[in-house]
Amino acid sequence: MNAHLKRLIKVFLSPFNRIGLKNKSFSIISNNCWGGYYYDKFHLRYTTPTIGLFFPPKDFLKFVSNIEYYLSFDLKKIDLESANCKQLLVNKEKNGLIKNASDMIIGKLGDIEIVFVHYSSFDDAYVKWNSRKSRINFENLIIKFNDQNEFEEYMFNEFMTIPYKNKLFFTSNMKFKGKENVYFIKKYADLGFALDDIHTRFNIKKYLNDIKRQ
Repeated sequence: MNAHLKRLIKVFLSPFNRIGLKNKSFSIISNNCWGGYYYDKFHLRYTTPTIGLFFPPKDFLKFVSNIEYYLSFDLKKIDLESANCKQLLVNKEKNGLIKNASDMIIGKLGDIEIVFVHYSSFDDAYVKWNSRKSRINFENLIIKFNDQNEFEEYMFNEFMTIPYKNKLFFTSNMKFKGKENVYFIKKYADLGFALDDIHTRFNIKKYLNDIKRQ
Protein backbone atom coordinates (compact mmCIF):
# COMPACT_ATOMS: atom_id res chain seq x y z
CA MET A 1 0.00 0.00 0.00
CA ASN A 2 1.54 3.35 -0.99
CA ALA A 3 1.84 6.35 1.33
CA HIS A 4 -0.86 8.37 -0.48
CA LEU A 5 -3.43 5.59 -0.12
CA LYS A 6 -2.53 5.11 3.55
CA ARG A 7 -3.10 8.82 4.15
CA LEU A 8 -6.48 8.74 2.40
CA ILE A 9 -7.55 5.84 4.61
CA LYS A 10 -6.44 7.74 7.73
CA VAL A 11 -8.43 10.80 6.66
CA PHE A 12 -11.51 8.63 6.04
CA LEU A 13 -11.24 6.95 9.45
CA SER A 14 -10.31 10.07 11.42
CA PRO A 15 -13.91 11.19 12.29
CA PHE A 16 -14.47 7.78 13.88
CA ASN A 17 -11.11 7.92 15.67
CA ARG A 18 -11.99 11.35 17.10
CA ILE A 19 -15.21 10.09 18.72
CA GLY A 20 -14.86 10.68 22.47
CA LEU A 21 -11.74 12.84 22.11
CA LYS A 22 -12.37 15.96 24.20
CA ASN A 23 -8.88 17.41 24.18
CA LYS A 24 -8.07 18.51 20.62
CA SER A 25 -5.71 21.43 21.28
CA PHE A 26 -2.73 19.50 22.67
CA SER A 27 0.90 19.83 21.59
CA ILE A 28 3.11 16.74 21.68
CA ILE A 29 6.85 17.29 21.90
CA SER A 30 8.30 13.92 20.96
CA ASN A 31 11.79 12.56 20.36
CA ASN A 32 10.58 10.69 17.26
CA CYS A 33 7.56 10.31 14.95
CA TRP A 34 5.23 9.21 17.78
CA GLY A 35 3.31 12.48 17.99
CA GLY A 36 2.79 12.79 14.26
CA TYR A 37 1.16 9.37 14.17
CA TYR A 38 -1.62 10.56 16.49
CA TYR A 39 -2.15 13.92 14.81
CA ASP A 40 -2.69 11.93 11.60
CA LYS A 41 -4.89 9.37 13.32
CA PHE A 42 -7.25 12.13 14.49
CA HIS A 43 -6.62 14.32 11.41
CA LEU A 44 -5.67 17.30 13.56
CA ARG A 45 -3.44 20.20 12.60
CA TYR A 46 0.18 19.77 13.67
CA THR A 47 0.65 21.98 16.73
CA THR A 48 4.25 20.94 17.23
CA PRO A 49 7.42 21.04 15.13
CA THR A 50 8.47 17.52 16.21
CA ILE A 51 6.91 15.77 13.23
CA GLY A 52 8.66 13.25 10.97
CA LEU A 53 12.01 13.49 12.73
CA PHE A 54 14.08 12.22 15.63
CA PHE A 55 16.52 13.63 18.14
CA PRO A 56 19.61 11.90 19.50
CA PRO A 57 18.64 11.24 23.15
CA LYS A 58 21.08 13.69 24.75
CA ASP A 59 19.93 16.42 22.40
CA PHE A 60 16.27 15.75 23.11
CA LEU A 61 16.87 16.08 26.84
CA LYS A 62 18.55 19.44 26.27
CA PHE A 63 15.70 20.53 24.03
CA VAL A 64 12.89 19.71 26.45
CA SER A 65 14.82 21.15 29.39
CA ASN A 66 14.72 24.57 27.70
CA ILE A 67 12.27 24.44 24.81
CA GLU A 68 11.72 28.14 24.31
CA TYR A 69 15.46 28.82 24.35
CA TYR A 70 16.15 26.28 21.60
CA LEU A 71 13.16 27.39 19.56
CA SER A 72 14.71 30.87 19.45
CA PHE A 73 17.56 29.55 17.26
CA ASP A 74 17.36 29.58 13.50
CA LEU A 75 17.53 26.02 12.17
CA LYS A 76 20.81 25.41 10.33
CA LYS A 77 21.74 22.64 7.92
CA ILE A 78 24.78 20.46 8.65
CA ASP A 79 26.26 17.51 6.82
CA LEU A 80 26.93 14.04 8.15
CA GLU A 81 30.68 14.51 8.47
CA SER A 82 30.33 17.49 10.81
CA ALA A 83 27.43 16.05 12.84
CA ASN A 84 27.85 14.77 16.39
CA CYS A 85 25.21 12.16 15.57
CA LYS A 86 27.27 10.73 12.68
CA GLN A 87 28.09 7.47 14.48
CA LEU A 88 24.50 7.02 15.59
CA LEU A 89 23.34 7.28 11.97
CA VAL A 90 26.10 5.01 10.70
CA ASN A 91 25.08 2.41 13.30
CA LYS A 92 21.42 2.71 12.29
CA GLU A 93 22.43 2.11 8.68
CA LYS A 94 24.43 -0.99 9.67
CA ASN A 95 21.42 -2.31 11.59
CA GLY A 96 19.09 -1.75 8.64
CA LEU A 97 17.06 0.96 10.39
CA ILE A 98 17.86 3.59 7.74
CA LYS A 99 18.95 3.13 4.14
CA ASN A 100 21.86 5.52 3.84
CA ALA A 101 23.32 7.65 6.63
CA SER A 102 24.77 10.15 4.17
CA ASP A 103 21.30 10.88 2.75
CA MET A 104 19.81 11.93 6.08
CA ILE A 105 18.76 15.57 6.50
CA ILE A 106 20.35 16.97 9.64
CA GLY A 107 19.53 20.30 11.26
CA LYS A 108 21.10 22.12 14.17
CA LEU A 109 19.63 24.44 16.83
CA GLY A 110 22.43 25.90 18.92
CA ASP A 111 24.27 22.86 20.27
CA ILE A 112 21.61 20.24 19.50
CA GLU A 113 20.94 18.22 16.35
CA ILE A 114 17.75 16.94 14.75
CA VAL A 115 17.46 14.29 12.04
CA PHE A 116 14.61 15.02 9.63
CA VAL A 117 13.34 11.72 8.27
CA HIS A 118 10.18 12.37 6.26
CA TYR A 119 11.16 15.46 4.28
CA SER A 120 12.13 16.01 0.65
CA SER A 121 14.90 18.49 1.44
CA PHE A 122 16.35 20.67 4.20
CA ASP A 123 14.38 23.63 2.82
CA ASP A 124 11.17 21.63 3.23
CA ALA A 125 12.13 20.75 6.83
CA TYR A 126 13.10 24.36 7.56
CA VAL A 127 9.79 25.84 6.38
CA LYS A 128 7.67 23.28 8.21
CA TRP A 129 9.70 23.47 11.43
CA ASN A 130 9.23 27.24 11.58
CA SER A 131 5.53 27.23 10.77
CA ARG A 132 4.75 24.47 13.26
CA LYS A 133 6.80 25.77 16.16
CA SER A 134 4.62 28.89 16.24
CA ARG A 135 1.56 26.73 16.96
CA ILE A 136 2.78 25.10 20.18
CA ASN A 137 0.21 25.25 22.98
CA PHE A 138 2.37 25.52 26.08
CA GLU A 139 -0.75 25.31 28.24
CA ASN A 140 -1.62 21.84 26.92
CA LEU A 141 1.72 20.13 26.46
CA ILE A 142 2.83 16.49 26.46
CA ILE A 143 6.54 15.60 26.53
CA LYS A 144 7.24 12.11 25.20
CA PHE A 145 10.56 10.24 25.25
CA ASN A 146 11.70 6.65 24.69
CA ASP A 147 14.77 4.44 24.92
CA GLN A 148 15.66 4.32 21.22
CA ASN A 149 18.72 5.58 19.35
CA GLU A 150 21.44 4.47 21.78
CA PHE A 151 19.63 5.79 24.84
CA GLU A 152 21.57 5.35 28.10
CA GLU A 153 19.88 4.38 31.36
CA TYR A 154 20.96 7.46 33.32
CA MET A 155 18.85 9.55 30.91
CA PHE A 156 15.65 8.16 32.42
CA ASN A 157 16.20 9.95 35.73
CA GLU A 158 17.21 13.10 33.92
CA PHE A 159 14.00 13.03 31.91
CA MET A 160 11.88 12.49 35.00
CA THR A 161 13.32 15.60 36.68
CA ILE A 162 12.21 17.88 33.84
CA PRO A 163 9.38 20.00 35.31
CA TYR A 164 6.44 19.23 33.05
CA LYS A 165 3.19 17.80 34.35
CA ASN A 166 2.56 15.52 31.40
CA LYS A 167 5.50 13.29 30.59
CA LEU A 168 5.51 9.88 28.94
CA PHE A 169 8.36 7.40 28.64
CA PHE A 170 8.09 4.34 26.38
CA THR A 171 10.45 1.47 27.06
CA SER A 172 11.07 -2.25 26.78
CA ASN A 173 13.69 -2.20 29.54
CA MET A 174 12.52 -4.19 32.58
CA LYS A 175 14.38 -1.79 34.91
CA PHE A 176 11.80 0.92 34.18
CA LYS A 177 8.67 -1.24 34.15
CA GLY A 178 6.01 -0.09 36.62
CA LYS A 179 7.48 3.34 37.24
CA GLU A 180 5.36 6.47 37.07
CA ASN A 181 4.77 7.91 33.58
CA VAL A 182 6.19 4.76 31.97
CA TYR A 183 4.51 2.65 29.29
CA PHE A 184 6.18 -0.75 29.02
CA ILE A 185 6.23 -2.56 25.66
CA LYS A 186 6.65 -6.27 26.36
CA LYS A 187 7.13 -7.19 22.69
CA TYR A 188 10.71 -5.89 22.63
CA ALA A 189 11.78 -6.93 26.13
CA ASP A 190 14.43 -9.24 24.69
CA LEU A 191 16.01 -6.27 22.91
CA GLY A 192 15.93 -4.14 26.05
CA PHE A 193 14.59 -1.10 24.21
CA ALA A 194 11.41 -0.11 22.39
CA LEU A 195 12.13 -0.77 18.74
CA ASP A 196 8.64 0.53 17.86
CA ASP A 197 6.65 2.67 20.29
CA ILE A 198 3.96 3.73 17.83
CA HIS A 199 2.07 0.52 17.14
CA THR A 200 1.07 -0.32 20.71
CA ARG A 201 -2.12 -0.59 22.75
CA PHE A 202 -1.47 2.71 24.51
CA ASN A 203 -4.81 4.46 25.11
CA ILE A 204 -3.93 7.87 23.71
CA LYS A 205 -7.51 9.12 23.79
CA LYS A 206 -7.90 8.48 27.52
CA TYR A 207 -4.49 9.99 28.20
CA LEU A 208 -5.26 13.17 26.26
CA ASN A 209 -8.66 13.58 27.91
CA ASP A 210 -7.15 13.15 31.40
CA ILE A 211 -3.99 15.24 31.18
CA LYS A 212 -3.34 18.19 33.42
CA ARG A 213 -2.91 21.64 31.94
CA GLN A 214 0.41 23.35 32.64
